[in-house]
Amino acid sequence: MDFEELIRQDFEHLSKTTELDVSRESEDAILMQSVEGHAHNGAGMFNKRRFVNITISDIVTALELEPDKVKAYRQGLIDEIYHYADLAIHGKAGARLVNQDGEPFLRAGRLKGLTVNPSSMLKGLYLGGLRDDTEIRRDVEKEYNIKIGGGRSHFVDLRILKHLNLDGEKLAHEPHADDIEDYEKAGMIVAPEKCQHQESEFVRYFYIRDRMGPGHSDDAAIVCAGLLFDRDVALGVFLADAIDTLEKYVNKYSDQDNELAHWIADQYRDLNISIEDVHRLIYLSTIPEKKVDVVPDSSLRYLLSIDKKTKQTLLDCYLAFIEGKPLMPMAIWKSKITTTEFFSYINHRFLNFEAAEAHVASLPIAARLSRRVGEIMETGVMTVDQGLSVSEAIQKMLAGNRNFLVVTQNGGKIVGVVKASDLLRVFEE
Repeated sequence: MDFEELIRQDFEHLSKTTELDVSRESEDAILMQSVEGHAHNGAGMFNKRRFVNITISDIVTALELEPDKVKAYRQGLIDEIYHYADLAIHGKAGARLVNQDGEPFLRAGRLKGLTVNPSSMLKGLYLGGLRDDTEIRRDVEKEYNIKIGGGRSHFVDLRILKHLNLDGEKLAHEPHADDIEDYEKAGMIVAPEKCQHQESEFVRYFYIRDRMGPGHSDDAAIVCAGLLFDRDVALGVFLADAIDTLEKYVNKYSDQDNELAHWIADQYRDLNISIEDVHRLIYLSTIPEKKVDVVPDSSLRYLLSIDKKTKQTLLDCYLAFIEGKPLMPMAIWKSKITTTEFFSYINHRFLNFEAAEAHVASLPIAARLSRRVGEIMETGVMTVDQGLSVSEAIQKMLAGNRNFLVVTQNGGKIVGVVKASDLLRVFEE
């Protein structure tokens, strides 16, 4: 079976088994990128057969789609976010994340019902657009004495790539900082202007890692941005991440989320975000070296996938956590933890960070951390007897809009607490 047939089978399987909170056309645009990942890793229908040099161009060709049409659609989704940012800068943006036709950004249905602060959205787009900047990451590595890793995408001549005994996997997963100049001299890395910022038969857009490190968590970036600032800043970070995903297959390849961040900084006088704020978000979102297998780094597909058990998306869950709203825990794909455990990790990371008193006073979250425990404790705690059935406990939790129940023995002594995540695991046994 040739790789084009495997591509078609994998895309068809994903389409049948995945439900995203977006329109069908946006879902196709997102899923074709997942097929690319499957091809590289030998996952899904590729069944351990790996095609490390495949790009989205090959996916589109195999699916017999019109490249220009697909590219234009993806770029259109990006342009709507740019247009919103332009309106926000000039004080003309509305409070809804919709385009001129009333359609939600990314065609994500649940975004349509949100009311947002345009100023906070700009802050989030700025933070989100800079957090992948390889130079800024280097500065954060030095400042906090940590490893993050990083790189950037380049146009690569496949013929010279093969001649140098390299492939897409080696470029993405091995350090090449000392080789970039040699690759340019050899002609393997092609200057963007020489190929009109476009792929061709022999030129493809590949990510080249310059240094090793555990990387960055998109999940943590969204949640930490919300905790440092507010929910709408988190949404801006999410949309910047969406731009970073969509820009991988458009008519003119460039680092559009990064470019948007710099444009906002140049045009918006009331941004009030310092480079220290950017550094803090990057640090808090970095995956610790000992947590690589635990801390999630979800793609756009997984952030917008509707969980079959809870009927919510990861993005729904993250926004609810930021706002302190009740939520139903859910498993995080490709991670060994649930959202409840992830939020516990985030809380501990913040507490450890705040222990460095030099940073506390200048953090936007400082005022919240100085409040008395009595102000934020959950009142009207619901107690239940330990003899209550799981079914009855679930009903009480839902009826009382609670995330946990205090368990007592014979209506007196407290013997423990049962969380929503504990009840959820019953279904996984």
